[in-house]
Amino acid sequence: MQRVYWIRHAESDHSVHNDALRPLTARGLEGRHRVEGYLAGRAVGAVLSSPYRRAYDTVQPFAASRGLQVLCDDRFRERRVAGEREWIEDFFDFSPASGLTFPTTCQGESPSPRWRSGWWPGCKTPWPPTPGRIW
Repeated sequence: MQRVYWIRHAESDHSVHNDALRPLTARGLEGRHRVEGYLAGRAVGAVLSSPYRRAYDTVQPFAASRGLQVLCDDRFRERRVAGEREWIEDFFDFSPASGLTFPTTCQGESPSPRWRSGWWPGCKTPWPPTPGRIW
């Protein structure tokens, strides 16, 4: 049976407003090595990432330790909540048309029917996903 492990990127530097180029903080660079500890002993055949720097930089050391290449895929990038040149100063209170804010989503409310039914057709994981670790 194949398994998919979802890893959230390590702590990123929010002073950089370009979403695609936002780097990891010093704490994030240190914390990314916890990925290897989490996946130790697990068979991993591929490492995929969004093309965003913070996501790639989070999984790259793990991939290198396993002799794997990080495969970037645009479909893994984060949702867009603003235009290319816009910056949302108060992201946590931002509310898209769905009306859900980041805090209410973290409290277990589903951001969309797609999440409630599973990530994509054939996925049997219901909302909410199993809580992971915060880096």
